[in-house]
Amino acid sequence: MLFLITQVHAPESCPKDEGGSKRFYNADAEGIKLRAMYGAFAELFIYYVVWV
Repeated sequence: MLFLITQVHAPESCPKDEGGSKRFYNADAEGIKLRAMYGAFAELFIYYVVWV
C-alpha cells in the first residue's frame, strides 16, 4: 500500500545544513520503503511516497 507523507517545518528548523530532507526519515525502518521524495523547498514542504 502506498502512503503520501507531508512534512512541514519552520524556517528555524530547516534541515538544509543538517542532513537535508533525508534527515526526516529512517531508511532502516522495517517494513517501509521510500519510493519517492519531492520538495517544495521554498514553501518548507517535503513529500514522501512510501510503500508499506
